[in-house]
Amino acid sequence: MTGRASGAGGERGSVMMEYVVVLSGIGVALMLFTTRQFYSVTDGFGPLGRGVVAFYQRTQGGLSLPVP
Repeated sequence: MTGRASGAGGERGSVMMEYVVVLSGIGVALMLFTTRQFYSVTDGFGPLGRGVVAFYQRTQGGLSLPVP
């Protein structure tokens, strides 16, 4: 006995773990990039965040105008 997992199950598990680690790293990088686009340390919102805020304000203004 060599101490390795027997059969293809052990190899498949290590390949799956490699995929999980790689995809998690990519996901964290994308999340940090997206967060930086929405929030900025200096002026509150990043470039995408300001667009979202402007869209929300226009939408809420348009919805509240017709209501008597």
